Amino acid sequence: MTRAGGPGWPACALAVAAVVAWQAIALSLGLTPALQGRLLDVDGYTHLVRAQELAAGGGWYDVTIDRSNAPFGTPMHWTRPFDLVLLAGAFVGAPFAGFEAALFWWGVFLPVVLQVVCALLLVWAAAPLLAGAARALVGVVFVLQLGVSSYAMAGRPDHHLLLLAGFIGGLGLTLRLLLRPFDRRLALLAGTAVGGGLWLSIELLLPLLCVCGGLLLAWVLSGGDRARAALWHAAGATAAVAASLAIERPPSQWGVIEFDRLSVVCLLPPLLAWMFWVRVRALERRAGGALTPRARLGVALLMLVAAIAIGAGVFTRGFFGSSMYRDPETQLFFSTISENQPLLPRDLGSLGRCLLALGSVPIALACLPALVRRSAGPVREAWLFIALALLVSTASALALSRLAYYAEILSTLPVAWALGAALESLGRVTNMGTRIALRTAAAGAILVGPLALGAVAAGAGAGAGSTGGAAEDGEVSGETCSMPPLIAALSRPDALGESRHTILTHPTAGPEIMYRTPHAVVGSPDHRNQDGIHDCVAFFRTSDEAEARAIVAARGVDLVIACRPWLTEEGRRNGPRSMAARLDRGELPEWLRIAELPAEMMGDFLILRCGDSR
Repeated sequence: MTRAGGPGWPACALAVAAVVAWQAIALSLGLTPALQGRLLDVDGYTHLVRAQELAAGGGWYDVTIDRSNAPFGTPMHWTRPFDLVLLAGAFVGAPFAGFEAALFWWGVFLPVVLQVVCALLLVWAAAPLLAGAARALVGVVFVLQLGVSSYAMAGRPDHHLLLLAGFIGGLGLTLRLLLRPFDRRLALLAGTAVGGGLWLSIELLLPLLCVCGGLLLAWVLSGGDRARAALWHAAGATAAVAASLAIERPPSQWGVIEFDRLSVVCLLPPLLAWMFWVRVRALERRAGGALTPRARLGVALLMLVAAIAIGAGVFTRGFFGSSMYRDPETQLFFSTISENQPLLPRDLGSLGRCLLALGSVPIALACLPALVRRSAGPVREAWLFIALALLVSTASALALSRLAYYAEILSTLPVAWALGAALESLGRVTNMGTRIALRTAAAGAILVGPLALGAVAAGAGAGAGSTGGAAEDGEVSGETCSMPPLIAALSRPDALGESRHTILTHPTAGPEIMYRTPHAVVGSPDHRNQDGIHDCVAFFRTSDEAEARAIVAARGVDLVIACRPWLTEEGRRNGPRSMAARLDRGELPEWLRIAELPAEMMGDFLILRCGDSR
């Protein structure tokens, strides 16, 4: 079932139809509040704030959001490409709806557009390996990966789908590089795509390393022009990273080392790969044009040992080093965010969560050995590359759940092959009713079997009281209360909008307050705002009134806001003398007083003004 060629219009049309169907289902079931004018995830508000500030004349190199971690600001780890995508749509729509409305609604529906782009790119990427029904159905398999589709719901303007589009584009070019005779331009283009992905996020180092491993494996297996292709690929990747670094950062920061944002350290993997392949080419020329299979294996093993040693020495703080949390308060907060959880199952509930997050990965892992055995030559090397990348990305997802979408995307190719093969085989059944029933059962088992098992396991685990991966002790959620009444109170001049305030509240409420009002906040759910998160958590948990007042004084806080149900639960967890428990009982220190507002403006929030109660 292998055929090179274009993706074909039927496959593209089916992929777009699958995306539209998923988005319609999500909106009709109320899985996203997009049509009510709210975003699904708080990071979306932070992205919109960045776009607003850049459009308002903020400097290209100024990555600090001044109204976060007030009064000090939060230097964000995100890069500029997603800001440009947001602003492009906003400026196009501005003549018709005004800039602010255009930015918001473009942000709401941008994930839908990007999911369509990803689906079409995946159909294109799979075209050299899949044919017939398998190629036509790859878009459907893609949409049924819940980890990916959860990031793609309307109302979630986040950069993840842009990362996946870059990843899929690099995947398609890498597969063509493996399947076609040596083409210098293709090798450079594939390397540029994979290396340029690091401008979107340092997270794409993982796919880059997988591609480097796949090219190394292909060279070990077949030699030939593989070293030349890998050399030019590494050159393209190195040039792309260097160019991205030069665009993203000012010259004074080209030598800065950061592990959570594009920095000079990102040059190390492609540059080392380029140096390795330069040496390999020299060895090949010295040997008269080729190395023996045993020599290739020996050189590859030495390369792997050196890469592991250098990687361990450079990335000693971990692949996402800056997300190491400095104290129990920030660790407590981030432990409640699902995408920061590991997927490795430890009970029935977490097994269900793992199956739901990984989607078709178990079926793909079961199919790949057969695909490798059935294929030969470059096609076998392509499937081996997918197997290698799938194993690495699955292992990474077991450690950090948000990385599961790479494994899900890689799984779509072998799963689409299995689905196409099953439908083709069952198509030989002569009785129409039996054929339809068998095909429906096979398609259902392949497409939603792991998801159904995951849902059953998660439900059974919830009934048995297993955690499913969420942190139980000290779990916090500031999203229990409805935000619109609070936003209205903070915006109206006759309420709290009379002047700019510095607000201490739960960190998850911070981004929406920044986006919808002119006020500054202490906490926001970003790992670079660990100081602000620490102070927000510590304020409510402490039983030392002097500590709480010191936090307010140091940051110039003049409003403290807490969701009452969360405050009650937080007080229960931290004891009757904690600030949360005291505030919940109405025992206010002399430097706090309840804001005098109509009840409908307060909603379920406790709103306190800071200062003398006189």
